[in-house]
Amino acid sequence: MAIVTQFTNELSLSYPELGPAITKYLKKKDSCLDVFGTLVPSLKESVANRNDDFFLKSKGDGPEVLPGIHFSAKLWRESSKETRTVFWDYLASLILLFNLNLKMSGSAPSTSSAPATDASEEMPDFTAMIDEMTKGFKSEEFKTQWPTDKYDIVKETY
Repeated sequence: MAIVTQFTNELSLSYPELGPAITKYLKKKDSCLDVFGTLVPSLKESVANRNDDFFLKSKGDGPEVLPGIHFSAKLWRESSKETRTVFWDYLASLILLFNLNLKMSGSAPSTSSAPATDASEEMPDFTAMIDEMTKGFKSEEFKTQWPTDKYDIVKETY
């Protein structure tokens, strides 16, 4: 999947120390998006809120951002504001794609380990996140390829 490749390339360039873990992750035979789906419950709230404490208060290797790839508090502190923004955008995009993939396959997303009460309360507003992410893009070509009305499926799902 192109976005996973882009994200892992960015991680490798910005954080060479993550290189071995990224290489191992990319060699796995499983679908990158399916494997990423195991992390969605632990990531979604922090990603939706862009909660820096998710990384800053983490212990040891830090939370997993992709299976086998941990991002430590030290790496987060050393990251520029711009890098953090791009990082959040990649994670938000991966969560959105994972949820869209579930919708298209007819599966229901697992939003937490606890029983779901009201999925609309549990899921972040991905349409607003996409709108915010695309504000900074100057390319009209990008905006026409990814119009936000295509994401109405997300609103209807949750």
